[in-house]
Amino acid sequence: MLHSLQHETEEMDKTDSRRFVEQYVRDFLEKQPYPGIDFEYRFFKQIEDGITLAEVNKVAANWITNDGRNAVIIITAPQKDSAILPSEQKIKDMFADISQKELKPYVDKVNNKPLMSDMPTPGKVVSEKTIKEFGITEWTLSNGVRVVLKPTDFKNDEILFNAYRWGGTSLYPDKDFESASHAASIEDESGIGDFSSTALDKMLAGKIVEVHPELSELSNGFSGKCAPEDLETAFQIINLYCTRPRKDDTAFRSYIDKQNGIIENQNAEPNKAFMDTVQLTMSRYNFRRRPLTPEILKEIDENSAFGIYKKEFSDAGGMTFFFAGNFKPDEIKPLVEKYLGSLPASKNKSMWKDLGIIPPTGLVAKTVYRGKEPKSSVLLMYTGPFEYNRHNRIEMSALSSLISIRLREQLRQVMSGVYGVFANGSVTHYPQQRYTFFIYFGCAPEKADTLINAALKVIDSVKQFGAGKINIQKIKETFEREHQVQLKENSYWLNTISQNDENGENLMEILDFDKQVESLNDNDFKRLATKYLSQTNFAKFVLMPQKQ
Repeated sequence: MLHSLQHETEEMDKTDSRRFVEQYVRDFLEKQPYPGIDFEYRFFKQIEDGITLAEVNKVAANWITNDGRNAVIIITAPQKDSAILPSEQKIKDMFADISQKELKPYVDKVNNKPLMSDMPTPGKVVSEKTIKEFGITEWTLSNGVRVVLKPTDFKNDEILFNAYRWGGTSLYPDKDFESASHAASIEDESGIGDFSSTALDKMLAGKIVEVHPELSELSNGFSGKCAPEDLETAFQIINLYCTRPRKDDTAFRSYIDKQNGIIENQNAEPNKAFMDTVQLTMSRYNFRRRPLTPEILKEIDENSAFGIYKKEFSDAGGMTFFFAGNFKPDEIKPLVEKYLGSLPASKNKSMWKDLGIIPPTGLVAKTVYRGKEPKSSVLLMYTGPFEYNRHNRIEMSALSSLISIRLREQLRQVMSGVYGVFANGSVTHYPQQRYTFFIYFGCAPEKADTLINAALKVIDSVKQFGAGKINIQKIKETFEREHQVQLKENSYWLNTISQNDENGENLMEILDFDKQVESLNDNDFKRLATKYLSQTNFAKFVLMPQKQ
């Protein structure tokens, strides 16, 4: 708790306005004082040493009693007919039985070893580039690993990072697909070096550090964050995930059990069957887009998953790391050389494989009947090729905003047919340059067809008449305001720099953002709606309650 208060104190001058509003609301509604985080931190430091273990145990004994007078038992379960819940008497009997048992005190097993017992031999920075306009530095290390740095002062206690290397699960045959796609997640729960996942969490208690290995269809790498004082720990964890991954049978079984539990709960939801149908249909029933089931989970082989993980992460050749946050390049340099420059790295650069998974062409219409409640979901999808560049992505975002505004006005405000409606255009560069534009809303089953027709009329109206001056101005103001906020966020710079690198784009183009947004006009929206919202490749999915 003290460390958490210290972290908030260090970020005191960067606190979001929302936090102050929340404090004012609590004071007004609950008469809860708000002395300020600085006072709370100093006050807690003053009283911390005076709090004894005996006092804590006394409070626990007063609050947690064996007679159940202060006990509230809450049971949650999936909302389905097959769920068998215990009776009230059964719960009381269980509570009474446990209260009578003689329990042994919990014995905490602590791993006192250092996180890294053998320090690696550092590499060297062999070349350096800078983008002075953005304060960005790029290093190439002696092992070929690249490191891109964006130091900021946006937050005092935050450093964000990620890394990528092309390849991913696309390089593995179908028989190994499930083992490959779950390999990094399994390792994330298995720990590193001499530390199980539980032991690692204990060792990191009081630190602000997260590191997660990732293995997707087209790449592998890392994501994470840390406080500046915990940066070396983050580097050590990255190094160990590459050099000393851990195979843990217990963690593997736990991971599979958790996935089975998630699947069981999801299958009770009608929307799961609906989205599974969408996923299968839009991938043309590709083997690698199968919804996860207990039977498919059995295809994950522990040894294969661990072998694939080691193959992907034991060689850092072609990997690029990105850091954004409160650090100085000169201070971070020794850590980069020691923990990243020492990683084994070949000169063989891998590349992803295009699996040819694309949506069906033409018109598609499917209705899924699931659930008993009188409610429906509608998903409309437009797909097609896309010329991937920054300008076109801005235009797609603007079109998404306009369609959302217009649909909200018509379907919700005028027709009172939906609680919410959402439109969004997503685009991909790899493995193919494509777009998917979707519209989603929930409604009463008897109104679904009427609302679908109304949504299509809204799109036709944009094609014919454009956006209108008021909506265009609203979109421009929103985009420009959000962009100004983003420019002061580490997450924006991390994502922008890494995606720019992946896509081979010129980072200087972001300087033209305001100019590109300001140039949007009615003719642009007519053109964009006509180009991207054609029913040449159109899919309509509707979820209806089961027929009685």
